[in-house]
Amino acid sequence: MDESKEREHNAGAAPEAERRGHGFLAGVLVGGLVGVLIAGAAMFATSPIKAAARWPMSMSRGPRGMCSHEAARARFEMATDFLLWKVDATNDQCEKVKAVTKDAMDDLTGLAKRHHDDRETLLNELAKPSVNRAALEGLRKTEMGLADEASQRLLTAIADVADVLTPDQRAQLVELAHEFHR
Repeated sequence: MDESKEREHNAGAAPEAERRGHGFLAGVLVGGLVGVLIAGAAMFATSPIKAAARWPMSMSRGPRGMCSHEAARARFEMATDFLLWKVDATNDQCEKVKAVTKDAMDDLTGLAKRHHDDRETLLNELAKPSVNRAALEGLRKTEMGLADEASQRLLTAIADVADVLTPDQRAQLVELAHEFHR
């Protein structure tokens, strides 16, 4: 491709890439919420660190730019309320779903803290004069276990929320998720 065509191609790609980035975030947010709401967090399952990058400092960031647990919980609760409103959930359904998602978010927050501890351990290992491959492999296995534990916890929340909602409500959430992925 000649240079002028490449510039034209790249110039058109920037807005598309930016739009995809925003669409991806929206998709992750709704997909995670639909996942926890039906399929039922997080927002929490959607990496609060990435989400924090798009929120004003006063709303979401704690030390070193990371999203605080409280800010993530507030956004998650607001999105949960919105999605429950979108499917016209009853008060009883709302209470049950919020209990499920609160417990799931608490559990996933605990796993995230363990992950961040493992990250610090990894960095400390890599800062040593010699690389301890056995220690690194142990960390890898630990992280794989955390990922498995998180996915199991999320799936449990998904099934619990799906039991609360009607098939029509679940279908509405699925359609909403598709709309955010377009």
